[in-house]
Order: sequence, then structure tokens, then C-alpha cells
Amino acid sequence: MYSDRKSQSVTTDSGGAATVYFDAANKVIHAIRYVADGSTPYDNTVDFTFTGETTGMNVLTIANVSASATYYPVAAANKAADGSASTLTERPVILANERLKLVLAQGGNAKVGAFHVIYA
Repeated sequence: MYSDRKSQSVTTDSGGAATVYFDAANKVIHAIRYVADGSTPYDNTVDFTFTGETTGMNVLTIANVSASATYYPVAAANKAADGSASTLTERPVILANERLKLVLAQGGNAKVGAFHVIYA
């Protein structure tokens, strides 16, 4: 399996918000790495919401992030017959024909962080 990485530095606006997109269409998301800036990191109240741009499918939601971290997003599995929880509890998150959208909130004015998305 061939893996790749997309990276972006993200600076918040005066309201502490930002929205950016990662070109990860038709990919399985394996990991998302946040690296706090060494001199102007986001406030400890920063929230990250990663979704599919078109479908709005939730990929990862994290609140009040205070340090660099790596996340491995997965989705809950369901039975096809009735939608109940499956014994196979987690599945990889797959984006089909859409970009990965990051909405950042409560990050502070003109604060900076880097994001690395690992996908295959």
C-alpha cells in the first residue's frame, strides 16, 4: 500500500478561526498530526473539526487541544441489516471524491500550527 502525506501551516484570523482543505480525495485517512508552533501556538481552547468537504462526514473532532499530538481517526462500524453496532467496532475513514476540510475555532488571534495528514 502506497502512503502519502499532505502538510499545511494554518494561521488563525482575528477571531481565532481558520478553514483549510487537504487534497485527500479517494483516500483512506490513517493519521492526522498537529504540531504546535514554537513561538505563536494556538490558545489551549482551540478546537479542530475534520470532515469531508462535500458530505460533511465526520473524520475527527477534538476540543481544547493544548499540545502537539497525533490522532488515528476511525469510524464506528454498523451491521448492514439493521444499523446496530457491529462486533467489528472500528473501520478506517475513507473519503471518496471530496477533500478533507479542517475548521479550526477558538485558536486565538494570528496563531499558527501545522497539520500533517497521512493517507493511502
